[in-house]
Amino acid sequence: MFCGIAYTILQKIILQCSDPNDKLTMAIRKQTPKVIFSTTMAILAMPLAYVNPIFSAICLLALSGAWLVPDKNIERAINELEK
Repeated sequence: MFCGIAYTILQKIILQCSDPNDKLTMAIRKQTPKVIFSTTMAILAMPLAYVNPIFSAICLLALSGAWLVPDKNIERAINELEK
């Protein structure tokens, strides 16, 4: 959970300090729903562990699955900046 919160803070700081029209900034901005989803799943998993540990495990598996799927937007933006 704290990793998700730390990443959210880092993402907001990067977006505030960078050019809003930059391709890398736009790529990072596209990750916002993924960050919100993962933070929500981590927060939900804690109380659900008391109710039913299986629901908690499902939340954590969904969180892990979201981050295992690679995001090609940042890779494309970096490749375009290098050209």
